[in-house]
Amino acid sequence: MRHGEAEIGSGLDDFRCLSRKGREQTAAVVKTWLQRKSPILAAYRSPLTRASQTADELMFQCPELHFNVADWLLPAAKPESVLPQLEKISRLLGFNGPPLPAEQSAGLLLVGHNPVLSVLWTLLQGNSAGHALIMGTSQLVCLDVFALCHDGALVYTVEP
Repeated sequence: MRHGEAEIGSGLDDFRCLSRKGREQTAAVVKTWLQRKSPILAAYRSPLTRASQTADELMFQCPELHFNVADWLLPAAKPESVLPQLEKISRLLGFNGPPLPAEQSAGLLLVGHNPVLSVLWTLLQGNSAGHALIMGTSQLVCLDVFALCHDGALVYTVEP
């Protein structure tokens, strides 16, 4: 999930907060997502304020979630460096079971920023046509990791 819309400001980017619209859109997306979500075994977020506030909304509506803070989700992170992190996480207990239907599979939840999330989404989709996929603010994308060896790993997306 990409963080919600942030306030425009002249301060440090690291400390920009969600705007009112960003908070409202994030809450609406989370509410819709909760109707479809599979169990989440691990959750990671960027350390920046707007990602933290987005994760707070997720935890408010889904109290069993607990986020790990990950520098590899910062806006300047190289998406290719995220892939080894995802591989490590996939070896954790619960992720290495047999493939299940996407609606029942265990999940990993990431909250971060562009461009890293959009490029990661494009890479994970195996987009060979060269068209970048772009995540909007508060957008949540669900991918089936067991289908990554095939095109079409997208299960659904929730947008404001």
